[in-house]
Amino acid sequence: MFEVIGQDKLKEIFNRMYEEGKVVNSYILKGPKGIGKKNFALYMAAKILCENNLACGKCRACVKIKHGNHPDVIILSKDEKSIGVEDIEEIIEKIQIKPYEGDKKVVIIENFENATIQAQNKFLKTLEEPVKNTIIILTANNFNTILETIISRCQIFTLNRADALEIEKYLIKKGVDSIKAKIFAKLSDGIVGSCKKFLDEDYIKLRQQVIDIAKKIHKIEGLEILDLVKFFNENKESIEDILEQMIIWYRDILIYKLTYNKDMIINEDYFEDIIEESKILSYNKLNGIINIIKKTKQNLEYNVNFQLSIEAMLLNIQEV
Repeated sequence: MFEVIGQDKLKEIFNRMYEEGKVVNSYILKGPKGIGKKNFALYMAAKILCENNLACGKCRACVKIKHGNHPDVIILSKDEKSIGVEDIEEIIEKIQIKPYEGDKKVVIIENFENATIQAQNKFLKTLEEPVKNTIIILTANNFNTILETIISRCQIFTLNRADALEIEKYLIKKGVDSIKAKIFAKLSDGIVGSCKKFLDEDYIKLRQQVIDIAKKIHKIEGLEILDLVKFFNENKESIEDILEQMIIWYRDILIYKLTYNKDMIINEDYFEDIIEESKILSYNKLNGIINIIKKTKQNLEYNVNFQLSIEAMLLNIQEV
């Protein structure tokens, strides 16, 4: 079977559409990066092309889809790069060709929010005048840059964040030990794709370094704090993860102070440290620190000077 974690309701809706003969010509799968939009698109393709009408994962068609070599599944994937008119023209050309192995064809275009306006307008006619037995599936992290005329011609499927327990079971099935699986499932925030980085040794090391820094920021004095800037500079490419880990760390301490409930803690493997930090840091200080980090994230998104933002963050955390 095709693994689609946390989307049982959506699978049920699509399966019903398929069984009742109500599959439409075009879909948009919307959801945050890493939530499994491509996997769901491949599940849809398998359901449509499966020789057993089940997305069984075992028939010749399903196996080819899994291996990425089914001639009637066309995928345009440019990661974060722009999708231009030439890319769309190539897709349109392929759409015009009759299916090779059955009577249907599935076209998947990932990250359609990265398509230029010209490319979207070029593709619009294909959506307005769909080719018979061709199902188009677009994926998008958001609709911010997608034309309303494109959106209005597609059936929207919004993928939801998975339950932590579902992700935990998935990780255990993949060979992760139960303790790590529980922690990583909580850290993933319902995004299955995030789990991959939690299994990476470099990421595990980075997380430990971030927690070590978070534990010492409010304990050192004066300009000593600027020595920590070096760590942030050396890991500039991972700053989004670093700041998110810091927010989760201080949130855990705040939650524990409020509830004394271990089950609500994400960094469960650092529970003893969280207890100790909760004795030192007040509610007001914790709230202040979290707001400072969130403000820093926002500043960096607006391309405020990196070093100045980090220095200000560390000094403000120390003074709050």
